[in-house]
Amino acid sequence: MKLAGYIPDLIDRLREKMGFIANIIVLPKNTTYNDLPDFVTNNTFDMIIGDITILAARREKVAFSDSIYDNSLRVLVRKKPVQSVHLFGFFKTFPLILWIIILGCMAWSAILLLFYEEFVRAGLRRKSCISRIGMSIWFSIGTFVGYGVDFHAKTAAGRCLTIGIYLVSIVLISAYQANLTANLTVAQSQYFISGIDDIKNGKITPNRVGIVVGSSIEDYFLREITDGSRTYYVLKSKQDIFEKLSSGAIDASIMDSGVAEYETNSVHCDLTMVGASFDHSAFGIIYQKKWLFEQILDVSILALRESGVFNDLKSKWFQPNHCTDMPMETTSNFSYESLTGIFIIFGGISLLSLLVFLCMRRAIIWQLLSCRRMLRIRKRKRDRAIIHNPAYAHHLPFIGQYNRV
Repeated sequence: MKLAGYIPDLIDRLREKMGFIANIIVLPKNTTYNDLPDFVTNNTFDMIIGDITILAARREKVAFSDSIYDNSLRVLVRKKPVQSVHLFGFFKTFPLILWIIILGCMAWSAILLLFYEEFVRAGLRRKSCISRIGMSIWFSIGTFVGYGVDFHAKTAAGRCLTIGIYLVSIVLISAYQANLTANLTVAQSQYFISGIDDIKNGKITPNRVGIVVGSSIEDYFLREITDGSRTYYVLKSKQDIFEKLSSGAIDASIMDSGVAEYETNSVHCDLTMVGASFDHSAFGIIYQKKWLFEQILDVSILALRESGVFNDLKSKWFQPNHCTDMPMETTSNFSYESLTGIFIIFGGISLLSLLVFLCMRRAIIWQLLSCRRMLRIRKRKRDRAIIHNPAYAHHLPFIGQYNRV
């Protein structure tokens, strides 16, 4: 597998300049930066090249070459999405399934109200069917949105149903207003931090800032921000930074500017850098002290810098921008499952109102059922009398046939 990047290209340029044979070994991802000098002192490797910051504590163990990259630190956060304007964006406050449930509840309420009130409102019975349906729908919608209507339920069942509509109305209006306000606030807000000073001033708590352990960034954070307290969010590798930021486990992290620039421009388009660079330093190549080729290496590095090779490599790998700020759809995080309870309560109240209506009208219902029963009995007796009366035999041939049998 051929390696690609700033460091592999730099190794190729040094190999051409110095004429050595490079046996490249990629270190495991769980290797910490503070462990790297030990690999050279115990002769595991002849040299180590990468984004290794030159520090006094490390230089006590090993030697460093001249700078191969002028580094600084940057604050990394989640990118604020570019909002696209929607003419009917206010509908996106609730998911589609919730709007369907709300319309279903309105229709159900209108049907029940028409059924309840028609028995006691003579004026309503004189209206056309379309007018009655329209007034029921108007009452249901007006009550749901909290506007109120110009007539009120007169039956006990209608008042019971109105209580259920009011309960749903209070919850839905509150949830819609809160969610719409949150969406508008997010759409108009800037990044919640503007740089390292906001972290120092405690605008976000240290446990929401991810720091890779065993790195020079950890040393800086302990020295400049937490005063030696390890209250930050512990990360094991650089890949953890991107995963935890994207998932929301942390709100910010600190990274070397070169790596941060490459990752945000080419790989992780949902992340961005905020604020100015800080804590300027340099990357160097690690090798053993009093190494025989130390001067040749430094001269070769200086020659590459003077010929513009480092600038070319930086332009090639860190400055290209493959991420574009395209408008992103912002979907509501509101979950309709959180309102399931209020709809269950409404369903229970509507069924209760139906039971109230049946109880209040049980006499009429019983009377109607009794009348229908009496009519069936009378019809049965009349048919039997007709069949057994011989006077009808000559008028009904089949009856005469029946008598002859």
